[in-house]
Amino acid sequence: TETTTEFRSGGRALRAEVTGTQPNAGQPWSLQIENDAANTTIGSQYTVSVWAKADAAGGQIQFSTQTSPLYSSLYTLTTTWQKYS
Repeated sequence: TETTTEFRSGGRALRAEVTGTQPNAGQPWSLQIENDAANTTIGSQYTVSVWAKADAAGGQIQFSTQTSPLYSSLYTLTTTWQKYS
């Protein structure tokens, strides 16, 4: 859901809520968001960063920059905006 009432900076943000009773509900990978591909240069290094927070401390996220399931470390969210890279 796009929200224009709660964001760290800019004019909008994505609010993602994982709910339900299916076996995978609440897993760090149960919500997957895709963005358009960015142009990159072979041999260069890049850092992907996201500002995130949770309604309650303890929410978790992971990142992947590939279509295969190679995920980053598990990040535990706080209730205040934090930058995760």
